[in-house]
Amino acid sequence: MSSNQFSLLKDRRFLPMFITQACGCFNDNLLKGALIMLFTFKLSLFSTSLSSEMLVALAPALFVFPRLIFSSLAGQIADKYNKARVAIVVKAAELLIISISVYGFYYHSLDVLLISLTLMGIHATFFGPVKYSILPEHLEKKELITANSLVEGATFLTILVGTLLGGLAVDGIGSILFIMFFVGIIGFLASLYILPSTHVDPEIKINWNIIQETYLLIKGVTVKRQIFRTMLGISWFWFLGACILTLTPPLTKNILACDVSVANLFMATFSIAVAFGSGLCNRIFATEISTKYLFITLLGISIAGIDLYFASNYIGRMKIDHLRDVFKFLGTKNSWRIMFDLFVMSCCLGIYAVPLYASIQHYSAPAFRSRIVAACNLIDSTFMIGSSLFIMAMSTLGFSVTNILLIVFIMNIFVSIYIYRILPVSETIHRKLTKKIWDLIFGAAG
Repeated sequence: MSSNQFSLLKDRRFLPMFITQACGCFNDNLLKGALIMLFTFKLSLFSTSLSSEMLVALAPALFVFPRLIFSSLAGQIADKYNKARVAIVVKAAELLIISISVYGFYYHSLDVLLISLTLMGIHATFFGPVKYSILPEHLEKKELITANSLVEGATFLTILVGTLLGGLAVDGIGSILFIMFFVGIIGFLASLYILPSTHVDPEIKINWNIIQETYLLIKGVTVKRQIFRTMLGISWFWFLGACILTLTPPLTKNILACDVSVANLFMATFSIAVAFGSGLCNRIFATEISTKYLFITLLGISIAGIDLYFASNYIGRMKIDHLRDVFKFLGTKNSWRIMFDLFVMSCCLGIYAVPLYASIQHYSAPAFRSRIVAACNLIDSTFMIGSSLFIMAMSTLGFSVTNILLIVFIMNIFVSIYIYRILPVSETIHRKLTKKIWDLIFGAAG
């Protein structure tokens, strides 16, 4: 991280929003992680006929699903009202949601805890358009890459820490609740210092018909081809990330024959590498908002991912009597190769995402920016849910974890070529390279 990035962290135009979003992301994942750990290891605490596997799958779905329902409403509200005040209201609501979860934890009420998680998803849905659309109002164009690299880096680090600390719920809920309240209060106090919006349109009439407004929202952004194509690029990032994170636990246990400590190591590597890649964007792009390295980063993801496929299958052929822990895994041949592949893949994901978010912010009209961000969130959620359905379908057809990963990384090569060709970039050597590959593959087929 450069000194320029550190200077932005000292600037009131950015710091309060940065702290607010980081605290919110942390609590979202702390609650989700705590519930997943309880459902996995302490299901007997709850009176339910649902299986542990069912509840573990249900928890992330309940958190993401509100984006599909409320994104259009969240975008309208963020464009109509002062975004700083919207942030304060949302952060106050977060403290209320945490209070509701207290009841669920102490009385082992599954219904209340699932409702709390859904409310946290709604909270994140309404905060999303605010945190991304307010940045261009207070920052200059040349600062957007730096700001987004910090936001994305912090997002994945807080996801990591929040999820890992969720494991504390197995031994006791007191520490979880204390941490959630403490972080929630910090987030609320930080929101009080967010600078007021410079673009507010009180004349906007809120359309409470969510279905109609969602349709109009998607229809509106598809007309703006440059914006819509950038959104698809961002959504593919979330599809890849969701596939990798979803398949990591079964890869760890079923293929590599390793225990949960190795799964945590993989998750830590993934999150830290995405954050590292996001931080590198400030050096790679400086003040330029560009997608010129998009194909290279996506190609790096596929190369590292395909190598991870071969390295994992090599270890998977080794017969052992019990699951390996971290130390035994790292002492296994090809283990560091897997770690390197995962790091490179995740680092490329971080470099890939930041300029796309900056592009959305810069090229969106200020009067509609929040609604465009809301549309992006909605499409992201669709792709994340699509990743789950894709994995379920592949598993039903009998594909192994490594084979599913291989299919994803091969798909990524074709999708990356297509996305890069349609995104607004200059005629660089990378664009010429994608054209040659495209013509080679599909020209021959034609």
